Amino acid sequence: MSTVDASKLKQPNPIIGVCQLTCTVDKDKNFQISRSLIERAKSKGAKMVFLPEAVDYIGESKQQSIDMAEDLNGITISKYQDLAKQLGVWISVGGFHQKVKEEKRLLNTHVLIDNNGEIQSTYSKAHLFDLDIPEKVRLCESDYTVPGDKMVSPVETPVGKVGLSICYDLRFPEMSTALAKEGADILTYPSAFTVPTGMAHWEVVDPWGAVIAQCREGTDVCVAEIDLSYLKSVRANMPIWSHKRPDLYGEIQNLSKRSGCDIDSEEKYQFGHFAPLRLAERLCDLSPTEISDVFNTVQTVSNVIKKHFNGTSLTVAVQDGKDAGQTVKHFHVHILPRREQDIPNNDDIYHELEKHDKVMLQSDMRSEEEMEKESRELRKYFNL
Repeated sequence: MSTVDASKLKQPNPIIGVCQLTCTVDKDKNFQISRSLIERAKSKGAKMVFLPEAVDYIGESKQQSIDMAEDLNGITISKYQDLAKQLGVWISVGGFHQKVKEEKRLLNTHVLIDNNGEIQSTYSKAHLFDLDIPEKVRLCESDYTVPGDKMVSPVETPVGKVGLSICYDLRFPEMSTALAKEGADILTYPSAFTVPTGMAHWEVVDPWGAVIAQCREGTDVCVAEIDLSYLKSVRANMPIWSHKRPDLYGEIQNLSKRSGCDIDSEEKYQFGHFAPLRLAERLCDLSPTEISDVFNTVQTVSNVIKKHFNGTSLTVAVQDGKDAGQTVKHFHVHILPRREQDIPNNDDIYHELEKHDKVMLQSDMRSEEEMEKESRELRKYFNL
């Protein structure tokens, strides 16, 4: 009898569930319906379940919507966290009325909860639907909702990297392009529609634009397989990223995902530190898009500090791993503006970097006032 290496067998594609329901002002009833749909999706093998916008409640007035809002650590999200942990599934709470301190409006927040009940990411709706035709109709989300001020990076989940958006964000392709550029496999647009505008049911659409699963009329749940190998195949056969012309219309990127950089001042040398905001211990942990963003920004920062400190050359050193001088477990780059004969033996630069790291771990760092002053001087170069 021959044996089969199980590791070489094709693993089944992960399954997701998409839920559709009509929410009311009754929070508890809405949760119970959602719970039953999530349980149905779980019974069909779903590893991740997606809920619509405003799944917590639909207020009967703007003021009621504001008054009923909760914090992220309130009872509603806590219930979904407990449910995710109990069932062992990821849950996308597509739109939650989040209370904002010292604000008379609320945030419309997409909350992503993992199978351990932990909140992995939150995104607040950035594009608000405002329709104001004098003497005819006024339907303005901004009357009671604060627009979100940033995008969030796609989240690694059991079904792929999920990009978070909400409803009206769909109308702005720049956001979806930026999320895809960051590596998103799945784009989400949880929505809450009135009957006239929401006649199209909840659907799951594949990378070729084909609808592969759809909820029926009314309260329902549908499931679908997520085939990431098919996604890669479609992208390979239709390589639009290599056909783009940023020289004509510029690059689209997630500007909220700014990489952190600081410039440390010692008596003799000025070092720029640059690292991605997402925790990445090694260079190989970054996606191709993130690597491109990192080194595009390294180039920008390099030009700035060379100009600011009157450098004639640059030394750029990647610290990738403990044996490369990495004293903190995250991939980062040292940027050093150089002047003629500042280090006569160029190989000594690595000793200077090592000395610099040791100094940074001691108490003789610059004062907050000194660093704040330098920050103000550098800010002008970045239009911040």
